[in-house]
Amino acid sequence: MSRDRELRVMIASSYPLRESDPAGVPDYVKQEKKALEDKGVRVLTVGPRIKDGENNVADETLGSFSLSFRNTGTRHTNALTMGKREVREVLERFRPDVVNPHNLSFMSHTLMTAAPRGVDGESVPAFVTTYHAQMEVLGRREKTMIAIGQRLRRPELRRMLRLTPGFGQTLFDTPIRNIAVSESTARMWKEIKPDLSLAVIPNGIDTELLVPDGDTFDWYKKDGKTTILFAGRHEERKGIPDLIEAFHLLQKNRDNLQLVVAGKGEMTEELQMMVRRYGLSRSIIFTGMIPTVDMPKLYRSTDIFVAPSRLGEGFLRTIAEAMSTGKPIVSTDIAGVRDWAKGHDFTRLAEPANPEDLAKNMNELVVMSRDNRKKLGEDARAHIVDHFDWNGVIAGKLVDVFESATRERRDEDPLGWLKVKQKTPMDVRMRRARERWGNVRRRFLGE
Repeated sequence: MSRDRELRVMIASSYPLRESDPAGVPDYVKQEKKALEDKGVRVLTVGPRIKDGENNVADETLGSFSLSFRNTGTRHTNALTMGKREVREVLERFRPDVVNPHNLSFMSHTLMTAAPRGVDGESVPAFVTTYHAQMEVLGRREKTMIAIGQRLRRPELRRMLRLTPGFGQTLFDTPIRNIAVSESTARMWKEIKPDLSLAVIPNGIDTELLVPDGDTFDWYKKDGKTTILFAGRHEERKGIPDLIEAFHLLQKNRDNLQLVVAGKGEMTEELQMMVRRYGLSRSIIFTGMIPTVDMPKLYRSTDIFVAPSRLGEGFLRTIAEAMSTGKPIVSTDIAGVRDWAKGHDFTRLAEPANPEDLAKNMNELVVMSRDNRKKLGEDARAHIVDHFDWNGVIAGKLVDVFESATRERRDEDPLGWLKVKQKTPMDVRMRRARERWGNVRRRFLGE
């Protein structure tokens, strides 16, 4: 893809970008950076500060404290990035053509309000927001929070007789392009804001890393058992109790199965107690958190991958990753999955929160011969390579959106960053101020 100049993209995540811990949006951001750089794009990632600095992979960190809240069964921790001066310094050092925040957050808002303004009064860099969040049904609480957010305003500090735009209005109106990771995600946000324009570009999958052949864990193929895998956070919305119940039903008729539950979370102890109560401790393995680097090995160490989520997901990347390693899958029929996984022989979709139906769909794959499951896995991988490969499909679509947004901003504001005078960084200004104060003390106080 030819370009007259280097495209510069700043990717912003309000979730910590850690090296080792697998997580939805952070993993997407790390993989997006690599895929865009392979396309010749210059990328800077921005994330919140974390205590474990050595585990941080963000190029720049912002935010000194965080807000933790629960929504639809998931606990979210978002960085609160209030220091506009610090944010503007990062923007001015990198001078991005595009700022790509992931989900609506305080960090997104601060980036939008701190960005330098062009001759038309709009942000110099083009903002392109990527939406991951998805809910099957918007309840009264969610609608109330969204309505308050869209109307929340405050006096401008420099113009006390004037109010700022609403918090939500800034988040929705500043971007000139928007991306949703699934059709269901796009539909949900269109319900919230009907005039919101969204391009649907799904999660990318690193099909060169996630391959069928390679190392496996020792417990795989132990005693010739068929292995079923779940990988994800141990929280209510993921439906793991339904999976354990379904596995218990399957175990009543056969003893050649084992279930591997990877990950951890606030429900881990409760799940382990449930396993002991059913007498399944010898058939269910809890692996704890698997480092990102070992995820391909984990997926290869299974025969069937199961995702029993009770509520909608933005995309549910673990399903696509397992498919990339050649595994057939069983999922629940939820938004964010049915958009792209329904209607294929290599997928089975069960009714959410229904262990009996989940067991029935799992059993269809369990009773298959290994050769038939292998054929389904090969078809599953081919589907991922054709539709979701980062380098072959997804990165090019993202670059097209980013370049389109950049051209629109330059048409409206031809000078762009050329008219923005880069300010001296705060640490340099403070050092110079201390030096001047030292000179004053030496001159007048004789120090």
